[in-house]
Amino acid sequence: MSSKDLPEEIRQALLNPTEEGEPVSDELDIGKYARLKRLKQDDSNKTPIEGETIGKKLQNLFRITISIPNPDIAYPLLAAYASVPSVLSEILPILELRGEPGSGKSECIKIFSRVTGSILNARSTAASIKNDINQIRWVDPSTFSVEKNCFYLLDNADSEFFAERDVLTALLNGYDRYTDKQSISNGKGQNIPFYVFCPKVFTTVWRISSPEVRRRLITIKFKPKQSLDQLINPDSLAINSLKKELSNYWNTPSNWELHHECQCKVKSSFPVSYPKQSWKLVSDVVVAGLCTGVWSELDEAFGFFENYFEFRKKSKEGIYEVILAETLSELSGIPMAEWELSPNSILIEVDPKDLKQRMDTYVETGLIPRIKPEQLQLDIRALGWAVAGKKGKYTYVFVKK
Repeated sequence: MSSKDLPEEIRQALLNPTEEGEPVSDELDIGKYARLKRLKQDDSNKTPIEGETIGKKLQNLFRITISIPNPDIAYPLLAAYASVPSVLSEILPILELRGEPGSGKSECIKIFSRVTGSILNARSTAASIKNDINQIRWVDPSTFSVEKNCFYLLDNADSEFFAERDVLTALLNGYDRYTDKQSISNGKGQNIPFYVFCPKVFTTVWRISSPEVRRRLITIKFKPKQSLDQLINPDSLAINSLKKELSNYWNTPSNWELHHECQCKVKSSFPVSYPKQSWKLVSDVVVAGLCTGVWSELDEAFGFFENYFEFRKKSKEGIYEVILAETLSELSGIPMAEWELSPNSILIEVDPKDLKQRMDTYVETGLIPRIKPEQLQLDIRALGWAVAGKKGKYTYVFVKK
């Protein structure tokens, strides 16, 4: 059977390298047909996904297929992130789906894969991440000349994955468009460029230890034994139609202009309720959610993320970070909110022994887990402090970023 015998829509799909990811011949073999069938699923007999906007449809899709704690935060966050156009974005946080085995993380990232048309990866190395992003981000990976919307999705990232230094570098650099270039020597006196910026989603049962990476995360936590009675089988839903609708939305020039207008408005209107760094990290997610209708107004979007920041701050896991910051504030005599506002001439010092004694007290009361000294130092550095020597003693000194 030749592709000439197929309907025009099917022939065009076969000839589209951005869909198939490889050149195709005129002959149709069973492998090509199987991939084509998955790409062109017939939604005519499937249940449409309801919603007034694309953003609301995405939100409802996750709501009716995945059970997650704190739904008022989880579902809008998933919808906004899934609607991100990576080509138009400048800074994107890494979306972490974390929870125990069997809590629904993998099902969630599968839905994410289906609605965005992204490939779902299993265990990866730093080299494979860079190669994969090079392949999915560019129409021609050899020239880096024409960029396309993409997501990097990774299921079951384990502790070894996070322990790789090159992996952490890819995550740290790849959240910002202007720091994404990495060069690796090929051993022949030449450097091979890699560009690692794109939205990234991973599932894991591990809490990532690097405070620098944690600063770039937005996290959705999953728990087992959530109510599954009301969930709908994703295969019965018209997900492919929603995927086409989202793709067509970002292929419409007037929506590019809308994105630019929203981007300018968001970045010039950050609330003072949380540090500017926090707002910059989520600004392009806010923009995507506003454009696709996850939120109808800027104030609604900002209010949502203020609730998210507060929820993260007060969650059981976040108690340790809050206590550490508050303890440093008490011992230094300067509130955390004033650290970044302090001029360079002001020196803020804390005695490590005093800090350790205070933190040990919280450990003994069971309020926080026991933290290894090296991890404590990493967490202190993440807050903008450094270790300095002074008269034979070590002192934590705040360093203005």
